[in-house]
Amino acid sequence: MEHREALGEKVDAKQVADALIRLMPCITMESLYMPGCKKGKNADKEKDASKDNEVGIVEKAFQKLSLEEELACLAYYKTCIVERDKEILKIKMKQSIYLREKVIRKRETKFVESFPFYFVSPDLILYDFEIRFAGGNHLLEKWPKLQLKLLSLLNKKEAEECADFGFDGMMTSFFILLRALSMKKSFATNVDKLIVYSDNINGSPDNLIVKKNIHPYIIAVGPKKNDISNYYIDVEEHLIPIPNGFNSLKVIDMLFKCHKVFHLQYNPAYVKLMHFIDYFVFDDKENAEIDVTVSMRKISEKLNVSELNERAINPALEEVNRD
Repeated sequence: MEHREALGEKVDAKQVADALIRLMPCITMESLYMPGCKKGKNADKEKDASKDNEVGIVEKAFQKLSLEEELACLAYYKTCIVERDKEILKIKMKQSIYLREKVIRKRETKFVESFPFYFVSPDLILYDFEIRFAGGNHLLEKWPKLQLKLLSLLNKKEAEECADFGFDGMMTSFFILLRALSMKKSFATNVDKLIVYSDNINGSPDNLIVKKNIHPYIIAVGPKKNDISNYYIDVEEHLIPIPNGFNSLKVIDMLFKCHKVFHLQYNPAYVKLMHFIDYFVFDDKENAEIDVTVSMRKISEKLNVSELNERAINPALEEVNRD
């Protein structure tokens, strides 16, 4: 079968199944869930009934994967051509979550060696987060509402310190929360550990990599700090290029999700910022690794984050508030 090369083009179940069998001979047609592709006298009826469920191939294609088949998936991760095989890759990602978790936690090799597709197509990091964790868009949806309240956390001089870094208003809003959670003497250093800036738009971003740094951070390149043309995230001294069009909110969101997908510890410089986002914005109350401080709780109460979370769960509250 010739693979679909156009991103976003719809791929039907039969074509995907044929590709899977071709790429992985150990898989049989019988082991695949095939909406609309059954044989027999009831085939036409079942085909009609399954028209609205073509995504079932993504949900159940690898229902019966053995360990050998999962290992074949991991081998495929290293050799697939992402632009050509992205839909097949997503199926393999969904159906080998637990084995991938095991490999990531062991960290016997660099992530770029075991999972190069993350570094080629960073949207797959967002996809991986979506299938492994809850609340994929919580930060993107809630932060603009929180942003309006953040200035209440600082006095005028402290707010000016945040603005003086020169980044756009959205990035500055994260600095404001970081400032509220940081000791004054360490704040500037904390920002520098969170984001590295260069105005050399023609230089190689690889030259900006901080050697021997074990924590992910943002690299921003542009003529001015408030006019960034390219963002990158450094993971194990390899850069993940952020898609064009991502604003600074989406970049912070990607940084957070890189930590979660790769099970990496936060840099002590911005750990409180990320723990606040994790615990209060993503409402992850079950994560025992999050250190929730008294100051975090006070800030959450001042920003009224709990009400924001209630509205996210029950959109009707938002309508009542408007009325």
